[in-house]
This record gives sequence, structure tokens and C-alpha cells, in this order.
Amino acid sequence: MAVSNPLDDEPAGSAAPRVTWIGEGPSFFIQRWDNRNVGEVPIIRVGEVGRPTLTLQKYAYPAEPLEQLPKPELWIFNAETGEGYQVDTGEWAHVGNMDLGGGGIYPSRDGQRVYFARMTRGYGKAELCVVDVSTGEVTVLVQEPTDHASSVRFAEFQEIAGGFIWKSDRDGYVHYYHYTSQG
Repeated sequence: MAVSNPLDDEPAGSAAPRVTWIGEGPSFFIQRWDNRNVGEVPIIRVGEVGRPTLTLQKYAYPAEPLEQLPKPELWIFNAETGEGYQVDTGEWAHVGNMDLGGGGIYPSRDGQRVYFARMTRGYGKAELCVVDVSTGEVTVLVQEPTDHASSVRFAEFQEIAGGFIWKSDRDGYVHYYHYTSQG
């Protein structure tokens, strides 16, 4: 299925998207944030030659409603065919780690899957999901059962033979858990 390029109408004040190859195959993913509904704050830049300058920067405040927060997007494209799609990541506040480009999205070695963490706004709920690159189907592998998934804020994941390792502090202590490839 062909889609429009998500970068064509990049809103002003947006960070550059993260682009990463998926394994050794022809596919890559793009992670970006849609900041169109995020309010702006004035910033005075001093210390430069001449007079201070006033610029506006997109910045969401903690008490603002979800509609005014940056929206995470995850796209997968095939470089050979030019086709791509937006991954259905649900209505989660964060996809990947808290910061753009900071991790939390992990391409499989064979190029068939992309694993990603998704979290609520206060990081109280988190999931590890996997998307099938060829179909776009998303499966939840791990649901953090606590309401303080703080270690998932900066998710750690490692694909290993027959499964993966996932870091969690679900019982109040940081542990690494070994899962099969099915979760």
C-alpha cells in the first residue's frame, strides 16, 4: 500500500525524524513526533553577537490535555518498492523511549520484525510490542503489570536466539527477564 511521505508537511519546530534500517533487508523505519497541536513558549537567546533574539519553541506542559501533546509516529517503508505504512501504535503517549532517537525501538536481526516499547503519559503503564514488517500486524509481547513502570521509561531490550531479554522493575527492583519469542 502506497502512502504519502510523512515528512512532506513537517511542522515547524519539529525535531528531525529518526531513520533506521531493519536488519539487512530493504526496509527501514521512521520515528517522528507530530508537534502541530503543541503550544509554543518564547525563548530569548542572549550572548550572541548583537542584540538578544526572541524565538518560539514547541513545548508541552505537564497539565495540558493529550490533544496538545506531541504525538509519536512509527512508519515502516520498503526502499525497493517505495511502499510504506504507519504502524498502529494505539493512543499511547510515548512510542520508543521518552526522547526522540533515544531508543525503545529495536529492529530484528533478520529484518522481519520491529520491537517497540509504548508507555502512558506518566509511564505508569508500559508494553513491549512487535510489528511484522511485511503485514503491519502488531502483537503485544509484554505488559508491565505495575503502575510504576519507571525502568521502562528508558526501555532495555535485547533479541537473543529463541527469544529476548527485557528489563523491568515491576516488583520494585530492577530485574532482567528472559522471554521466548512469543512473549
